[in-house]
Amino acid sequence: MNDEKKVLVLEPVIKSDTFLDYLYNLVRDTLNENSILFLAIKKDGFYFIVELKNTKEMVFTMGLLSKISGISCIFVAKCLMIDFDVLSQTVTRIGKEILLPNEKFSITIRMSKMDDSKDNDDFLFFKKDLEFLVISEISSLSPCIKYVTNESEADKNLFVLIGSDFAYVSILLTKNKEVIPFKFFREAVICPIYDDYSFLSLISILNNGFFPIPFVFYDGESNLIQTLKTFDRIIKKYPINNIVINLTDLTHLYPNTDKSFLDYGFSSNQSKRVMMKKLLIDETIVTFLLQMKAETNFICLPFLPFLHPLWFFKKNILLSFESGKIPLTPFLFNYEFKHHLRYFYSINSNTVDEKSSGFCPLYLDVTQKDFELVFQKIKTNHLNGVSLKETRQFDLDVRKDDILDILNSV
Repeated sequence: MNDEKKVLVLEPVIKSDTFLDYLYNLVRDTLNENSILFLAIKKDGFYFIVELKNTKEMVFTMGLLSKISGISCIFVAKCLMIDFDVLSQTVTRIGKEILLPNEKFSITIRMSKMDDSKDNDDFLFFKKDLEFLVISEISSLSPCIKYVTNESEADKNLFVLIGSDFAYVSILLTKNKEVIPFKFFREAVICPIYDDYSFLSLISILNNGFFPIPFVFYDGESNLIQTLKTFDRIIKKYPINNIVINLTDLTHLYPNTDKSFLDYGFSSNQSKRVMMKKLLIDETIVTFLLQMKAETNFICLPFLPFLHPLWFFKKNILLSFESGKIPLTPFLFNYEFKHHLRYFYSINSNTVDEKSSGFCPLYLDVTQKDFELVFQKIKTNHLNGVSLKETRQFDLDVRKDDILDILNSV
């Protein structure tokens, strides 16, 4: 590769040999499928350097590859000699060209593969000097141009990658969402679908490299129609051609009115009755799924930490293990809930906004003692002997079928 070449540099989310091999094949296939001619895809440490035959396709190809899950950062870069003067002058010049008045900038300098060799000590010294010089030169342009250490606060990010043979200086850079490629783990997960937060968990399962086995629980036809429409909008965002949907009608399990549904307790406390009902529905659905025999033992528990009490997590995680299931709780330690919520609303405009009371921290007021008192009575009177034998399946061709054709089989 010659000096001053323009290339694309890709930083993977996961820096392991298995993942790098997977991502290499994914990048190569994506370029071939879109008739993008390339001279080379070179792995340099934990990074990929893509050299295109036609440099005019750089920006288009950058946008194309940025849609691949598993790439955290991608940039168009100049390929330069690993020389302090060359790099400092080039980075400074690029910074001056791309920065506008009143903008903030950051600079990141990395090696393509960090190691414990003695040469690495020299690089750290080189890195500090290069950073200091570039920051000083660019900041001196105007008092309105500021350097920030946190790249998330910067309007423009300069990235310098010190590779094995060449250095790469970003001209145009984009950061992607750091999600695992779909189906990367080659494991299926049972996903109950029945409420907004169950859809949020479904999205998280999809974005973390698993394949969902959806079990849709519904209360009447209108509820089923809305649920299927939302599911359809979500699933079409992923490279899924066929999926088997399981349908279970919960209407017959309980008396029709909320009053009789919760006459077992809290008859004088309306707000607590609402909280209790939501938790009872969650528990009922988990109870059904734990009885089920399936091709996978992974099960998604769609609970949210600020909605569901921690004792509720603990109880159902233990019950899952006792039933031979491996529970996944996508949001127990995942604080990107609001990101998923915004994504969910962006594809499901019929739902309420994120300030809805349905997402307020209400459930925490229900104690385990209060809950068990009600649930055991409901379980005795309505759930004993009930199983998922009545579950119906529908094999959906995501790209061809109308999802509402499912109604014909219900």
